[in-house]
Amino acid sequence: FKSGRKGFWPTHEAQLHIYRMMWNAVFGEKVGLEVTHVFNWAPNKWRDKPTYKLQNQTESIERENIPDYLNIFKRSKYGEGPSRTVVDLTAPIKWGEPLEGCYEVKTYEQLAIERYNANRKANSK
Repeated sequence: FKSGRKGFWPTHEAQLHIYRMMWNAVFGEKVGLEVTHVFNWAPNKWRDKPTYKLQNQTESIERENIPDYLNIFKRSKYGEGPSRTVVDLTAPIKWGEPLEGCYEVKTYEQLAIERYNANRKANSK
């Protein structure tokens, strides 16, 4: 569900489909519950009785536009921000001893990929 009082916009439809794709990729098989339909919900006047608009966006054209949006994002280089680093400890640091071999400097992307792969390996057992 995506809610809002101003109506429904193509970006809302795309967002719904991206959420559906992410849920199904991460939890679909594990939980045994895949999202098959997506809806926009917009409340109207609630003074007398609740009224709202509910629109099924499952067959929205925006579903087919998502790969194009992702390609535009990649070409525009919005995802390329300044590379930040983090120190990842690989061994205990002992007072008075050299630090070589005790840490590695990695980008957040490298660290995230390593941890993702480690979690995936641990969960597949």
